[in-house]
Amino acid sequence: MTADPRFPSLAVLAGRLRSGEVTSVKLVRETLERIAREPGVNAVVEADGAAALRAAAEADRRLRLDPSGAGPLHGVPVTVKRTWRVRGFAHHAPDLAAEAEPGVPATADAVAVARLRAAGAVVLGRTNAPPRAADIDTWHPRYGRTPHPHDAALSPGGSSGGSAAAVAAGHSVLDLGSDVAGSARIPAHLCGLYTLRPTQGAVPVHGHVPGPRGALDTTEMLTAAPLTRSPEDLATVWRVLGGPAAGGGAPGRESRPLAVPAGDCGPLEPAVAARLERAHGLIADAGYRIEAVELPVGVEENWLLCQQLLYAEDALETATVEPPLDMGPVTESSEPVEIAWWSAGMSHRDWLRLHHRRLAVQERWRRFFRRYAALLLPVTALARLPRRDHAVPLLADTTEIGDVEVPVFSLSRWCAPASVAGLPAAVLPLGATGADPAVGLQLVGGHGQEAGLLSLLTAFEAITGPAAARREAGA
Repeated sequence: MTADPRFPSLAVLAGRLRSGEVTSVKLVRETLERIAREPGVNAVVEADGAAALRAAAEADRRLRLDPSGAGPLHGVPVTVKRTWRVRGFAHHAPDLAAEAEPGVPATADAVAVARLRAAGAVVLGRTNAPPRAADIDTWHPRYGRTPHPHDAALSPGGSSGGSAAAVAAGHSVLDLGSDVAGSARIPAHLCGLYTLRPTQGAVPVHGHVPGPRGALDTTEMLTAAPLTRSPEDLATVWRVLGGPAAGGGAPGRESRPLAVPAGDCGPLEPAVAARLERAHGLIADAGYRIEAVELPVGVEENWLLCQQLLYAEDALETATVEPPLDMGPVTESSEPVEIAWWSAGMSHRDWLRLHHRRLAVQERWRRFFRRYAALLLPVTALARLPRRDHAVPLLADTTEIGDVEVPVFSLSRWCAPASVAGLPAAVLPLGATGADPAVGLQLVGGHGQEAGLLSLLTAFEAITGPAAARREAGA
């Protein structure tokens, strides 16, 4: 299962608009009608059709007057994750922006949303996300549950599950999601989509809720993360969001080798392991050098650090679970509940120690990526994610990988290396057809190396992605 090829890509839609084959008003109207016909998708949960149609009419007028002035997203209808501030839309409890009153429509866009509009995009509305973006599933007390777009018994992941469901179901050509510890990468993996988590700080996150409280503030590990149906579309959106610093880069053979982890780094569902192994083989057969290496930071060590940094910032999530009765120093084998309560009560001195450890981790990765072009990792251990019982707090919930019971939130462990070190990471859906589940290949690169990752993504898509699978099926 991959993104439905019946739904055109951003590049195709932009070409049709410029040629006059279709108008933005027509595209917006058709998309709104599709959303209305398929309420069970429940991905676009806030829409302002009248405002979108006005913006589309203005886009059509400008295109007639000055075709050469059209931006790369001109007239294309897009959606935005509900956590982003969007002009005309309000936040409500428990998702309040620090500077906003509950229920008051925003008068300005978040920086990343403004960049989409400046490139010509028509914002239809916002997609579902869990309260405070704090779940690996997607549901909200006001907007309900967003199921997987191809199997309502499953989850599309979270917290950008509404983003992924909208794009996979054809309710949006692209969605501006966000990513902390896999918030966009896991939904992309589960729904057969492409996403990019940029280098930490490469795209401003002001206007994200929860997010920075002021102009000088930052939020641990948070980045913007667009989700699309093709690598070309992802590259286009990156150039829009990344501003002048976003480079291009044509696909080609890297002189440096690719890396994969050596040894057993944790449980993977057999279907996921098999698909990743096959992808590695196809990439190697295409002439890329792949080396199995010891990672500069162990997966378990890095996962513990990720949890400590994350829980230290969000005490609300910790408050949903009972404190352990007998809690000593946390270790790599500690349960998420123990780590959360330790982190919520840490001193400033403890936090500084964590921060210094993170700086040391970042330096190890800098040295690593001087030698390797990219690190190939799983996105998560499961190909299908069962829907969660939301009466059970996330930090206390469990699931199974084969016959091994693990904490649900530990499914983010493979996403944590990029999150902790602030590295860019992209997800490529591996070729799957019919009833097969989606599986994503995660590519992690060095700081500021988005262009190189996107070039590899385009090259690998031709080798082992959905397009290759469709060619093979038709052969």
